[in-house]
Amino acid sequence: MLPPGSIARLSDHFGNYVLQVRCRKCQHARQVEPQVLARMFGWEAELAQLAGRFRCSRCHSRAADVQVGFARRPRRWNKNPS
Repeated sequence: MLPPGSIARLSDHFGNYVLQVRCRKCQHARQVEPQVLARMFGWEAELAQLAGRFRCSRCHSRAADVQVGFARRPRRWNKNPS
């Protein structure tokens, strides 16, 4: 995990991280890649403002905890295996 204050905008760390969002009410969890959010809101969107907009897909609650984690790929992983 990255320190909580290390990501302010989606463009920080070149988008090479994963957001782990967990609902406080029903504990439903999901991983969100910053590329998906950047398509909707732009790379300069602030993470603190976007975190308030997250809504749980199960219970529709807006109470969510957001953690930032590393986007890891397996060793020798090839994006285009041809």
